[in-house]
Amino acid sequence: MFEDRQYSFIGAIAGYPLISLAYGVLVLAALSPSCVLYRYSSRFTTWIATLSYAIYLVHKQLIHLAHVAAHHYGFGDDSYALFAICMLISLLGGWLLHLAVERPFLRLRDRWLSRSRPASTSAASTSPGVSPSPSSR
Repeated sequence: MFEDRQYSFIGAIAGYPLISLAYGVLVLAALSPSCVLYRYSSRFTTWIATLSYAIYLVHKQLIHLAHVAAHHYGFGDDSYALFAICMLISLLGGWLLHLAVERPFLRLRDRWLSRSRPASTSAASTSPGVSPSPSSR
């Protein structure tokens, strides 16, 4: 829709919000049990979703380093091979960050939270919207 004007003022003001709206509609559709996206499960997409924050944190730096290194081997900035290399390096970097930082701290969080919970909690006191009785406090 804004292909020829994607970097223009109108492309930025109207194009990017429309793209965001389209992705929002896809997410809402995936939440509906009657949608094929709701019923479809993929290990690859689950893996990407798990790594998404770690990839977000490292992708810019790794892509820059890949471009600098690739120039020594004669790759052009717009080559498909360099794009594939950058994708693989970003996935690998996100995976390593997830394994080295995110996963150990998630385990630590779970260990701390399990210690802070009282040992004898009833199902009624842990249900959302139900406050524990005064005797269980």
